[in-house]
Amino acid sequence: MIVDYHVHVFRYPDHFVRDVMLRSQPARRKNWSDEQFKQIWDNPIENYLKEADGVIDKAILVGIKAPNTWGINTTNDYLRTVASQYQDKLEWCCCVIPTEEGAVEEVERCVKLGAIALGEMTPAHSEYYANDRRCYPVWEMCQELGVPVIIHAGIGQPAPAPMKYGDLNAIDDIAIDFPDLKMVICHM
Repeated sequence: MIVDYHVHVFRYPDHFVRDVMLRSQPARRKNWSDEQFKQIWDNPIENYLKEADGVIDKAILVGIKAPNTWGINTTNDYLRTVASQYQDKLEWCCCVIPTEEGAVEEVERCVKLGAIALGEMTPAHSEYYANDRRCYPVWEMCQELGVPVIIHAGIGQPAPAPMKYGDLNAIDDIAIDFPDLKMVICHM
């Protein structure tokens, strides 16, 4: 069985904060129309399923929560809805910014609704250190629930995602402090 564990799905403009998204674009795109952005940013699952047909047996949908750097904010309910339409092909992950109020409760809610992991966590895109003590209740909940955490480590793109938040030493701290937490490290 071939599983693609890292599939992003989002819709333009529904999951975008346009003024923030524009700040992260190269200069040549600054005056683009919504239709032009839709052509590159609208990412419906049907496009992926067509390309993956006969190659990928199962795909795991991961969200992006980067409203202040990249201008993307995929909702967990959207991911769940998409996955439920193709249950034989798709699973989904809960995505939160772990430093935000309500993150622990959202993880618990999503897992009860069928999320199989937490991810993709993007410290550089959401401007937090993964070993920030405010994240620890989320890591503790994932460890307790037995769900893996998918973390985008290393540098973040696009600009203006601060590279300092992608520090791999922070991941090491999490592994030491949560020895039973399952982690998948992406983009190292």
